[in-house]
Amino acid sequence: GQSVSLEGPFEIVIPGDGDSIFGTAETDMDIFDIAFAKTIPLGSPLGCCDPCGCDPCCKPCPAWDIQFIGGLRIANVDSRLNYASLTPSTTIVPDRVAESVVSFDGVGLRGGILGRRYLGRSGMASVYVRGDISLLLGDVDYFANGTAFPRTSISTTEVIPVTDLEAGATVFLTQNLSVSAGYLLSAWHDLGHRAEYDFSLTGTQLQSMDDANMMMFDGLFVRAEAAF
Repeated sequence: GQSVSLEGPFEIVIPGDGDSIFGTAETDMDIFDIAFAKTIPLGSPLGCCDPCGCDPCCKPCPAWDIQFIGGLRIANVDSRLNYASLTPSTTIVPDRVAESVVSFDGVGLRGGILGRRYLGRSGMASVYVRGDISLLLGDVDYFANGTAFPRTSISTTEVIPVTDLEAGATVFLTQNLSVSAGYLLSAWHDLGHRAEYDFSLTGTQLQSMDDANMMMFDGLFVRAEAAF
């Protein structure tokens, strides 16, 4: 048969039969965007029943537009990883717990572009693709500690690039109220958990504090928007 070996973060020994490894992750994020958007309409105008009457070139095509976005982003991010191991298979190594915490407060410029294609003459429904990038300057505080190693921490001031990619569909329920759903990928570069550990270091498993890790979110979303 095939043998599988499991190793828990910040651990010294490999778990044996009957041992357990637990892990939890928690992320709190507050983002505030202040932006200016410029929309360039393309294609036939919405509500045009007579393409030749609405379009002097008499070349009807679906209504769509491109929107350029620029502004300011303010962000607060707190992320925590918790680990625990229960080792009833041995009395030599006691049970252990460990945690890894990263916090970031920053502000910076944000820019992006959105392309939207309207469905039907009324334009009540549409599909879109959006991409933007932010450069946030702020303070990064990181620490890791546990029962098997001393607390290790680092505080730096860094520029954190953030890349957002989004694709979905929007339905306008009223002139000022809409609901969107789709897929979102958000990558916070250089803001991942930094501890690199080495099981051969018996005094402390922390080998280095690598700042090249990435915090990434991806998945489906539903969003309601109200415009005033």
